[in-house]
Amino acid sequence: MLTVLAYSLVVGCIATLLLDAWTLLLSKAAGLGGSNWGVVGQWVQGLPQGKFFHLGDAAPAVSQQDKAVGWLFHYVVGVVYALLMVLIGGAHFITAPYWTPIIWVGFTLSTLCGLLILVPALGGGLLASKTPNQTKAIGLMLAGHAVFTIGLYIGAQLFAA
Repeated sequence: MLTVLAYSLVVGCIATLLLDAWTLLLSKAAGLGGSNWGVVGQWVQGLPQGKFFHLGDAAPAVSQQDKAVGWLFHYVVGVVYALLMVLIGGAHFITAPYWTPIIWVGFTLSTLCGLLILVPALGGGLLASKTPNQTKAIGLMLAGHAVFTIGLYIGAQLFAA
């Protein structure tokens, strides 16, 4: 059990760090804005009160606590995705990782959760339909989650070594 938790923590953080590096690179090279983890933090903190959608412009200004909660949520989700790979791939996956669980979790599930849960909850609409450029939003999400998937693979290989 301890090995599974260590695996999930290490692999999930490696993959999430790679995703964050990719986002930073895009923001510097292409002038694209990064994720607003403060808004995500506000949304997460509203969930226990039954607030499933962010208030948008009616929300208070983002605080340092909101940012901290958002960043923590971001990394916890990465760790949970790494754990899901073990649940799908079996205990032997930790010592002999293979692509199928990595792609299913890292790319397919994470992208669908983003487009069907997180983006709508933050006001972007189902499949980013309310964003200024839906095609661009989906393209960026696909690219980011491809990078996250590669991060899961790298992390899994490093852990297995």
